[in-house]
Amino acid sequence: MLDKKQSITPKINYGSHVIYVNAEVDDGSEMAEMMKYFKTADPDDMSQGALSKRIQFLKREDIKSCVKQLNN
Repeated sequence: MLDKKQSITPKINYGSHVIYVNAEVDDGSEMAEMMKYFKTADPDDMSQGALSKRIQFLKREDIKSCVKQLNN
């Protein structure tokens, strides 16, 4: 039996912090809205500001340049 201070998760140092989020929880918080955003594939959803602009570029403009390169 584990006491409360023990962890069953192995300690691995990747040089960054990893945060696990339950994306199914929708409590109306900013985090819940961002998780909903990540679960969609709509490049026209601009609800997340700068992140949305970057996603739109990657899904639209970057794809256009890749297709152009393939056609040449």
